[in-house]
Amino acid sequence: MRLIGAIAIIALSGSLDAADYQPWQDARFENARVRDVAPQEIYPDGAPDLSSSLALSLIVFDKTNWTEARALRQLRRAAAIFEPCEIGFLGVRLARVRGPDGRHDLEFETKYEGSPMPADVVEWSALAPSSTPWPLVFFLGRMNGDRALARSYRRGDVSIEDLPKYPYMNTAWLAFRAHWQERKDDGYSSLAHELAHILCECGHVEGDEPHLLDPHRNRLGSTVLPSHCELMRNSSLLQKNRPGANSSNPTQVITK
Repeated sequence: MRLIGAIAIIALSGSLDAADYQPWQDARFENARVRDVAPQEIYPDGAPDLSSSLALSLIVFDKTNWTEARALRQLRRAAAIFEPCEIGFLGVRLARVRGPDGRHDLEFETKYEGSPMPADVVEWSALAPSSTPWPLVFFLGRMNGDRALARSYRRGDVSIEDLPKYPYMNTAWLAFRAHWQERKDDGYSSLAHELAHILCECGHVEGDEPHLLDPHRNRLGSTVLPSHCELMRNSSLLQKNRPGANSSNPTQVITK
């Protein structure tokens, strides 16, 4: 089974022909094209029967070192990390875009209209079409002006009804270095880390052992604390695959 899975990953993660992508309707990025990610690309050995699932959109910027295969590798690692929490990925879209004015590095110095938010984060989030599933995950070149390798913006106190006013809520931003940065835990995923922040609407937590949301970079791991699993399972971003599964919250998939 391990050999079959490895062969499947190689076969499915290669570059695809342009015909596999379609124009991304209503997206305001340049040269925006999109395709659906098949379940076997995420789960080469077969999709597990999990109680909840998350739909999301992966947005890969052209002219960076991110490739489709590398973005999908992050997604597969995240899927393996979330599986013990009974959370799977279903309805994932993968987009390729040209950044505004050909840019693919996010600048943190310029703020949006006097707010503490980087202008690029606010403005680039708004370029995604309202029909695409949130969270949005942006695969960038660099994150200039920020020492972090990845960032996320969770909903916090913003109501679901007000989300269209704040398109950067429920978004994650990954610099390419976040992909190749060495970790003690080979199963760790920067994508999983940022999605965990969004789903549980929580920050970093000290732990006795390395785990996914540890505040120290050298102690980040693929293990999820049980308390974080419980918080994530209660996220309104999740689709409940079984009646009454893990949450009293109503089923809701967020789109803008």
